[in-house]
Amino acid sequence: MPGDGIWSFSSVKRLTSGLNELLRAYSKPDDTTQPPGGAVCSAVGTSPLTVWLHSDRGTSAVRATREVCGEPTKEAAAAYAALSTTVVSETKLQQVQSQLSIDSKCPEAYKDVLSLEEQDGRKQENSRTLPTPVSGRASVCTYTVEVDKDGDRVGRLTKHHDLDAEQLKTLNEALTHVKVDGTCSRHDQTGFALLDTGKPDPLFIALGGCAVQENHDWWRAGEDVRAAVS
Repeated sequence: MPGDGIWSFSSVKRLTSGLNELLRAYSKPDDTTQPPGGAVCSAVGTSPLTVWLHSDRGTSAVRATREVCGEPTKEAAAAYAALSTTVVSETKLQQVQSQLSIDSKCPEAYKDVLSLEEQDGRKQENSRTLPTPVSGRASVCTYTVEVDKDGDRVGRLTKHHDLDAEQLKTLNEALTHVKVDGTCSRHDQTGFALLDTGKPDPLFIALGGCAVQENHDWWRAGEDVRAAVS
């Protein structure tokens, strides 16, 4: 939807032509033989191309005839693609991607890497004294941490901005003040900022917490670091 991100819809359509050809293709039996010559079928699932038929006797579902590996036959797939339909109704279900995520190129959701690293029980054996200074374009994706239905901590995108040269200078100065401190918790934060500089390892900065992390190294950061990316 323009200006409102990407949504999933439930769409009800009425067939206007092509039903006879489709039923003819769908009425053929499935191929239940084994793949020839020890061939291995793909593990990727395919749509069964189901069509719902309504009549005075009720509603029934028919699916495409399947080839040896369970995929729709070429004839059935062609008949399905050739159907002509008209939309009866559409219902908006849920947002798949927000406009903020589209415009900023920040992922809609991001694992709470800080918390995950702490759960792994990795000892603090930093390979460097301080985080790598940030240079060039720096994109800040800000996430609020939520606990999903499986009990996992997941960040939900709430904000995005780019740092200008002066802000980068302020951030790099603040990063020189971080300290190696194993008592700094990485699961107390209510959110985090992901600083993407185009390098393999982004910088994670806890918001409402104390940690800043690069790759597997982490430090205790002061409020000056968090203020620099806010």
